[in-house]
Amino acid sequence: MVNLRELADRGHAAMVARDWKSAVKIYRKILKINPKDASAWSNLGAIYIHLADVEKGEDALNEALKFDPQLAPALGNLANLKKQTGNPKAAERLYRSILKQQPDLARAWYELTYVKKFVSEDKDISKMETLFEDAKTDVSGKIYLAFALGKALEEVGEYDRAFYYIEYANKGKRATINFEVERFENAVDELIEIFNKTLFDKAKSRGLISKKPIFIVGMPRSGTTLIEQILASHSDVSGAGELENLSQIIAVQYKNFPKDLCVVPYSKFEKLGRLYLKSIDKLARQSKHVTDKMPRNFLFIGMIALALPEAKIINCLRSPLDTCLSCYALNFPTGQEFSYNQVELGRYYRSYRKLISHWHEVLPNRIFDVNYEDVVAEPKISVEKLL
Repeated sequence: MVNLRELADRGHAAMVARDWKSAVKIYRKILKINPKDASAWSNLGAIYIHLADVEKGEDALNEALKFDPQLAPALGNLANLKKQTGNPKAAERLYRSILKQQPDLARAWYELTYVKKFVSEDKDISKMETLFEDAKTDVSGKIYLAFALGKALEEVGEYDRAFYYIEYANKGKRATINFEVERFENAVDELIEIFNKTLFDKAKSRGLISKKPIFIVGMPRSGTTLIEQILASHSDVSGAGELENLSQIIAVQYKNFPKDLCVVPYSKFEKLGRLYLKSIDKLARQSKHVTDKMPRNFLFIGMIALALPEAKIINCLRSPLDTCLSCYALNFPTGQEFSYNQVELGRYYRSYRKLISHWHEVLPNRIFDVNYEDVVAEPKISVEKLL
């Protein structure tokens, strides 16, 4: 007899490991046994959202709410989906449904701040400050509330109070993270050493010829989302969002990246390109082009150039101050461990620019730099160049 509790534990473990394919199979198995399991529907919806399958994600979340209209994770995931698909009003209604049940849920307050505009003497600000000062609010809750208050108070022009909360939030978040900026700097130096001009001269024309992928890279908060939205509005382009595909395929094919490149045959680059192309074909088989806007793929530009020599690579640039401040003010759901300390954030940004300069040097005319400020100031000219 199948143990549903054991299956649920396996499903949760697969989600934590970001093994979405296995997680889908497990939750489908649970729902075959119990089609009214609201939690399983909710988790399945969250997984489909991670897989960029918006329609299936929304359907699964609505199924969850059909069986449990007050299920907070389903309400939250559906609200996040509405936010991502450009329906902030619907998202706000869903977040407020959660807060009606749990008025002290800090995470819901945090999410709410990103779908509404704040005004002076906003009652939501005073409610969040009261909850922040409440002795019963735990450290994690205070961090969410501090990030939320930083955003809200900045919006109403109270910059000193906003920065007080932003600094509080970042110090708290940094204490929970294991990150060494020196290791990142050393990794960048290693990439620069291994991906030299000699390697590209020897290995050129060994990759898969395809113009389908468009890689949008850069720092977080540098305009990658805007550029993807512009491109995806073209009839030939499908926007796939931030995909883990490339880094995951490289991790499987090269157990000790990038040192492996010194011993692995160059013929493997074509296999890498084929595996990546197969992975995006599943998302948008009919599209002529597919965008992958994972910002940290700037680390893999060398691999992109070797495995997919005709893929387009767009690097998003924005004022260093605006980029770093925007990162520092945001509580990222996962990753971006470098962003919760100002010194580490500055060092990470400097290494990013160092590596981009190297890619431009060894791969002339392969990377198109697009400046966020130019796109905002002169959209027509910038978009024409981009297209």
